[in-house]
Amino acid sequence: MAKEILHIRGMTCAACVRRVETGLTSVDGVQDATVNLATGKALVAYDAERVRLDDIRSKVVDLGYEVLDVNPLRPVDVRRTTLFVGGMTCAACVRRVENALKDVPGVREASVNLASSRATVTHHPLEVSPEQLQQALKDTGYQFLGIMDESPEDPVREATRRELRDLRRKLIVGAVLNVLIMAGSMPHSIPLLSAVPHRWLLIALLILTTPAVFWVGSRFLTGAIKATRQRTADMSTLVALGALSAYFYSAAATFFPDFFSKAGYELHVYYDSAAMIVTLVLLGRFLEM
Repeated sequence: MAKEILHIRGMTCAACVRRVETGLTSVDGVQDATVNLATGKALVAYDAERVRLDDIRSKVVDLGYEVLDVNPLRPVDVRRTTLFVGGMTCAACVRRVENALKDVPGVREASVNLASSRATVTHHPLEVSPEQLQQALKDTGYQFLGIMDESPEDPVREATRRELRDLRRKLIVGAVLNVLIMAGSMPHSIPLLSAVPHRWLLIALLILTTPAVFWVGSRFLTGAIKATRQRTADMSTLVALGALSAYFYSAAATFFPDFFSKAGYELHVYYDSAAMIVTLVLLGRFLEM
């Protein structure tokens, strides 16, 4: 079985990845094809007696892309290990996982598929062990869910079911908290709340917003910390910054109102914004899954 790394130009999105993978695997003699959008590479395993490399190149061209270069891999020198990875949410996660796996001595190539939560690693069998790959994932902050062909069932599917249950639970709690916070943010529209002293109302909003930001939105805070440790930023960083900025500013305005009034600023709080940011993005994540 021959293995080649094709450098492909022209891919722009996940649809391109699926198109190239599907197109290559449809070629008679091609056993497997794994495409990496971030690096523009495709790792192709094929039977050299049934299909020529030129046929594979032609297929890529027929799909509308360009093959820039080909690097052969000799099967006696390498082994492919496919890992199931948990915790990836975006292209930034893909790059971090790939870079972490490539940094393991003996790894020649690492290709991560976000949609299937799989990382395919090409490595020297005597230099790299599965335990080293597992440790590299953990050190980067992602979950090692298992190795393909060693797991009796798809661990990604089970992890997805667990994540969906967790998302659904947090989404319900977040929705309830948002309704209460929105009501407290418009006390003059609700007769029962109009008589509550403004300071006590702000403290109640702080209490309601705290679990909305730190529990409902915990995945974004964890993701932001993970990205910071890797000296980078991603969507979780953006969500965390937005929610925490609104939360801590509102908390400061709640406990130190004189500081803002003396500076000539009109007192406003944004507890509803902090809670709404994490809940809406969480809803998007739930619908995506």
